[in-house]
Amino acid sequence: GVYLYSYTGTIYIANNEFYGNSATHYGGGVYAHLFSGIIRLINNTFVSNSAFEYYGGGAFVRVDEEFGTRVAPGHQVRISIYNNIFWQNIAHAGGNDGDDLYIDSDGDRDDRPPEIELHNNNFSGNANFAGGKSEDLYIRRVDYGYKQSGNIQADPKFVGVADFRLKEGSPCIDAGRNDAPVLPMLPKTDRDGKPRINGRAVDMGAYEF
Repeated sequence: GVYLYSYTGTIYIANNEFYGNSATHYGGGVYAHLFSGIIRLINNTFVSNSAFEYYGGGAFVRVDEEFGTRVAPGHQVRISIYNNIFWQNIAHAGGNDGDDLYIDSDGDRDDRPPEIELHNNNFSGNANFAGGKSEDLYIRRVDYGYKQSGNIQADPKFVGVADFRLKEGSPCIDAGRNDAPVLPMLPKTDRDGKPRINGRAVDMGAYEF
């Protein structure tokens, strides 16, 4: 769906719908790779994407440099993933291959991973949020600077087979995090151009109910 690589800076992907994309190796929906900088996935919907041979059917995210490296005033090397829906994506490496999301948080294998923020996302049914070693969610290193909260595993209750707006009663309604994250701010509108927060909290995914 999207391939993004930069030596440094910020990769920011928000309010997108990734459906039915595929890649031969990594990241059917999104492949995002930074040597040193910040990767942010905010309020996206990933459905039925696939990686045919390796990892990250929905998204594959890689940062090479370590936590604490400053790339700009106030910025550090970081992976921030907030308010997304990952649903029924698949990778074909077998075992813990990150069907929905694979985070290669020590890309250069120097044993110094970056900070990872994983908050208020909805995954398919086999995601280990604490340890990060599971079929739907795989994080290479969670032993330094890893924070997670508010993540769920539930049927998002989409309107239709290829309409990924949320139906009434969806567990993704009002289940996001409004401060996701400070720089850049939460999108002001959703994919349809409607106000992003309609209720007590932002919804998960690309569309606000």
